[in-house]
Amino acid sequence: MSENGQTALGSARRLRPSHRHRSHTMSTAFRFRALAAEPFAALFDYSDAQLQTIDARRMTADTHPGFPCRVSLRDAVVGETVLLLPYAHHNVASPYRAAGPIFVR
Repeated sequence: MSENGQTALGSARRLRPSHRHRSHTMSTAFRFRALAAEPFAALFDYSDAQLQTIDARRMTADTHPGFPCRVSLRDAVVGETVLLLPYAHHNVASPYRAAGPIFVR
């Protein structure tokens, strides 16, 4: 206990900053850009077995929002058919190569 009657723990609690009342604004140059439809158009004619060979699958949107299309940059409506497929969004010969799943409608 210190001279003012505070314990070390009590002092530490008072000195800890409170983040509950702070407002944080993030400013970035990050933008979503639509992908061209042409590379994906023929995939809608693939059978489910053909889609499996490229690790893709046909799905029916069952919630809205929840199926964001990377071509139209809009969510599919409930009942709409979409394709879920892997997409290399940073396809470079480096350790920073990156890919992830996307929906296309």
